[in-house]
Amino acid sequence: MSENHLQDTEASGQLRAGARRWVAAGGGRTLRVVGREGAQREMVGTSEMKLDLQGPIDNLRSIIGDLEVYYWERGGRHACERYQIGLWIRQINERTALLLEILLHMRSRTVVVADVDPADREALENAANVLDRWIRDDEPFRDVIGHVAAILSAADRIALRAAGGRPED
Repeated sequence: MSENHLQDTEASGQLRAGARRWVAAGGGRTLRVVGREGAQREMVGTSEMKLDLQGPIDNLRSIIGDLEVYYWERGGRHACERYQIGLWIRQINERTALLLEILLHMRSRTVVVADVDPADREALENAANVLDRWIRDDEPFRDVIGHVAAILSAADRIALRAAGGRPED
């Protein structure tokens, strides 16, 4: 793992260890979720949600780095697994490029998504939390398959909602 990634891991570990994830701001009307690399999602009122796209992009790039290490840790006897890992890297690269394209189109790293009901809000929060993870090079292959499937789904959920949003003013 890279040195920066270890720092991210330590910060994420502190959040996972029970630190308060929600911080009220602006008289309690705005909630901010703080994740890795200072990524945050703000929720205003009951029907709009602000998504900071740079956080998921950075997290996906970090996951790609983790998978590259995982790929090279698999020896020649795991050629089939290495092929699969290569495909996963490609798919996550595509999701990263898609989120970056939305960010560039909006000309803002923060997108306001309208008509967000509580179920959507929870799903987007969960998706962002799924991306706020790392893949260790010693994890069992079967576990990594599940993590990658969840990561791809989470990135898709964020991209689908962000694409229909508007830039933050």
